[in-house]
Amino acid sequence: MSVWSEVRGQTIAIEQLSRAAARGRLAHGYLFVGPEGVGKRLVAQKFAQSMFCLKRAHHELDACGECGGCRPFLAGTHPDFQVVECPEGKREIPIELLVGSKENRGQEGLCHGLSIKPLAGGRKIAIIDDAHLLNDAGANAILKTLEEPPDRAILILVAATLETVLPTIRSRCHLVRFQPLGSTDLITLLSADGSVDEAAAREVSLLCDGSLALARQLLDPVLWELRRELQSTLRERRFQGHTLAKAVMSKVEGIAAETSGQREILQHVFKFIVDYLRQVIGGLCHTGRETGSKELQANPDVAAFVRMLGANAETLEGLAVMVDRVIEAGMHVHQNANLSLCLEACFDDLSRKRAELI
Repeated sequence: MSVWSEVRGQTIAIEQLSRAAARGRLAHGYLFVGPEGVGKRLVAQKFAQSMFCLKRAHHELDACGECGGCRPFLAGTHPDFQVVECPEGKREIPIELLVGSKENRGQEGLCHGLSIKPLAGGRKIAIIDDAHLLNDAGANAILKTLEEPPDRAILILVAATLETVLPTIRSRCHLVRFQPLGSTDLITLLSADGSVDEAAAREVSLLCDGSLALARQLLDPVLWELRRELQSTLRERRFQGHTLAKAVMSKVEGIAAETSGQREILQHVFKFIVDYLRQVIGGLCHTGRETGSKELQANPDVAAFVRMLGANAETLEGLAVMVDRVIEAGMHVHQNANLSLCLEACFDDLSRKRAELI
């Protein structure tokens, strides 16, 4: 079985790396760019394992999983492999992880590790996850390593977007783009261990923008139940915006203690609402058509709301206004607005507009 069988949805990225290996044209620096949770780090790890495998030739870019190179790699003890990522609770990658502490600056850390001769294999390989969280000092250290790459060393930077990486670093790395995962791949991955039923996997695959990591966040039991409650509330002609806001904020605080985490959860909440309202708009626009009927049958919650509303211009305009208001609230939350006040103002506006629809 190929080492790549665990990776789904990234055929183009894997083929790009495989072609370079087959031609003997592997670069010293790679920049893996793509949405969070689509397999960038997994591909980087499989690439590294393929380089360390003692049974498969490097030009094959594959690994056996059993040799003296694969076993320590899989156990996390390979002496020629390093991974640096942003520690939990930190906003940037500490410079010490890259060049060592002040007392041992330049004699430890990732850059030093890459500079010394391989201990077990023919290469030294390092991965920097969250590369967009490098500070200026860290970026300069990495830039120096890329400008003067040690022999037989490969550095892989992993980032969500190209724009978050310094142009000077981008220009010295070979770019490998990663795509959002398709619904089929997401459903397969989510339901693989039996912890998520296929119906929930199918539903969340439409909400997570092709990110497995985001899909798993959205499937948090409290958050997923909150989604159901929001849909039910929006179907009511009259609801109290401030009461709903307090209930939602209470659940958000139960999921995440830190304000930064609460902001992220609220963005998920807003996404739930926007997605639901857009589906209702789509259902109203396609009422009576075969395609619309099939889609509504697959989503009874949306179908129930569509049946309550009349497919007229005034209703569609009102729903569009509600969508715009939720998007605006999401922007305010992103800009560090007070969470409770922002949520209450948004839900008060939604309740007034909802009462006008029928």
